[in-house]
Amino acid sequence: MKTYRYRIEGMSCDHCAQGLQNALNAIPGVSSTVSFSDKSVLVTADDTVSEEQCQAVITENDYQFTTLSE
Repeated sequence: MKTYRYRIEGMSCDHCAQGLQNALNAIPGVSSTVSFSDKSVLVTADDTVSEEQCQAVITENDYQFTTLSE
């Protein structure tokens, strides 16, 4: 399992956070938690999922991200 953490720019409410979380969790092998209050996302992915796949979902949902160090 791999873990990725991102700071998310562009979320304006909890509904936005839930939508992004649902989009990320739709990737087979991914479990994510998105926090509107922290403007962050924690993604846990199995070895079949690349970090680029997760990042693509974020940008496809019209958000910008910054990778956070562990």
